[in-house]
Amino acid sequence: ADILVGAPGSSGGYAVLQYGPVSGAMDLEDASLIISGDNASDETGDATASAGDINGDGVTDFIIGGRSAENTDGDASGGAYLFFGGGQ
Repeated sequence: ADILVGAPGSSGGYAVLQYGPVSGAMDLEDASLIISGDNASDETGDATASAGDINGDGVTDFIIGGRSAENTDGDASGGAYLFFGGGQ
């Protein structure tokens, strides 16, 4: 199974995706994908979840939240980012 872990905090936060199968320990540098926040206060990775199969391709998609991500007006209103699965 794939693993998605959020790590909100300094430097905008991030989320890490590791395609499975996964066993034992791994280094962050070896992750399949790292999604980082654009701004130091974004808190990207504050929420991570399966989104089901949004695009109907038979592969589970996922969503990453950043509760303080800035919109185009510069307001920290938060954001959600949808990623389609099957990126290998």
